[in-house]
Amino acid sequence: MLRIDIQSWNDVATLNCSGRVVFGVEAEMLRTMVLSRQEPCVRINLARVEMIDAAGLGLLVELQNWATATRRTITLLDLSELVWALVI
Repeated sequence: MLRIDIQSWNDVATLNCSGRVVFGVEAEMLRTMVLSRQEPCVRINLARVEMIDAAGLGLLVELQNWATATRRTITLLDLSELVWALVI
């Protein structure tokens, strides 16, 4: 399960994620939440993400490409050790 708490301030949306970013409902929920934001800067806090799979990693790449195409910025914050090991 994935939980996303959203904070918005000064044209920056911060999505605090906890749980799993995996294929299925979880990845779709994160995609929907990010794509629905109107702020030019979106930060995704992954500190409490316990598990991420190939679909989750692919989603992060997709969101980065979307941000570039729409002249927005996406920043990944506080990657958990698990996520950091997969991203590098």
